[in-house]
Amino acid sequence: MKYVWYGIIGLVFILAFTSYNGLVGTYEAAEEKLSNIEVAYQARMDKTGKIIQIIQGGAEYEKGALTDIIDARAKATSVQLNIDDLTEENMAKFQAAQDQFGASLGKLMAISESYPSLQSAAAFRDFQAQYEGMENRIMKARTDFTEAVKKHNKKLRRFPTNLFNALYGFEKMAYFKASEGAATEPDISFDIK
Repeated sequence: MKYVWYGIIGLVFILAFTSYNGLVGTYEAAEEKLSNIEVAYQARMDKTGKIIQIIQGGAEYEKGALTDIIDARAKATSVQLNIDDLTEENMAKFQAAQDQFGASLGKLMAISESYPSLQSAAAFRDFQAQYEGMENRIMKARTDFTEAVKKHNKKLRRFPTNLFNALYGFEKMAYFKASEGAATEPDISFDIK
C-alpha cells in the first residue's frame, strides 16, 4: 500500500512538472513572437525616419502629411508592450498607435502620386519598394504571435495544467484584434462623368 502512495505522489509530481515546463515553453514562444512584431515595427520606424529626411530635404512637399508621419511615428514608438501585461487594453493602445502610423504612411504613398519629382528620388523609390515588404513582415509576425498566444491560452485551460496553474500564476494572454472599421468594405467607387 505504501508503494501505491509513492506512485500516486510521483505521478502528481510528474504531471505538475510537465505542466509547468509546458507553460514555460508556450510563454517563451509567445514572448519570442512578440519580440518579432516589435522588430518588424522598429524596421518600419527606422526606414520611415530615413524617408522623412528625404522629404524634408526635397522641397515644399505636403508639409501636413510629413507632420502627421512624424507625430504618428513618435506616438507609435512611445507605446510599448510587455509580455507580462498583455491585456486587451494594452494591446488596443499599441494597435491604435501602430494603425495611426500605418495610415500616415499610406497618406505619404498617395501624396507621392501628385509629386513626380518626389517619385523620381532614388531613395523614395527604394522606400516604396520596401514598404510592401515591411507591411508583409509585420502581418506575418502578428500571425505567428497569434498562433503562439493561442497555444499558450489553450494549454492554460487544458487538464491537468489548469489544476496546477494556481501554483504557477500564468495568465491568459491577449490577442491582436482587427483595427476598428477593418471589416468594413472599402469604398472604391469612382465618379466618372
